[in-house]
Amino acid sequence: MRQPTRKSQSSYQVSVTDNMNQFGVAHIVSTDNGGADVVDSKAIAEKVSRMFSRYDKNVISVIRDMNQFLKGEKTEFYGYTSPQTFVVELGLYYRFSPERYVKALIENTDILLNAVNENHKKSGEKIYF
Repeated sequence: MRQPTRKSQSSYQVSVTDNMNQFGVAHIVSTDNGGADVVDSKAIAEKVSRMFSRYDKNVISVIRDMNQFLKGEKTEFYGYTSPQTFVVELGLYYRFSPERYVKALIENTDILLNAVNENHKKSGEKIYF
């Protein structure tokens, strides 16, 4: 894998194709804007969500389930029954309350899922690999 290229003083970006295994599945796509917090990253989530038009269907399914759990539409997610406990065990409690992190995760996953839905309307099942 090629090293990330520095795009600006506060941003790194790795090409998706640089992270593909022999089966053409991205192992990881990561961006770093220099110390962002999930709570402060709505604009970043919006920007990044527009960068991609193909997704791993299984990952999107898990994100949908997590989003529904965080919103209270599902009562359980991977054994968790409390969204607040879930975010604390993710390590999201250092700057804000667990409730604020739940809200931020809902906002950010809504942004991603809206982008997925829009791409699905345009291209159908071809958006999934």
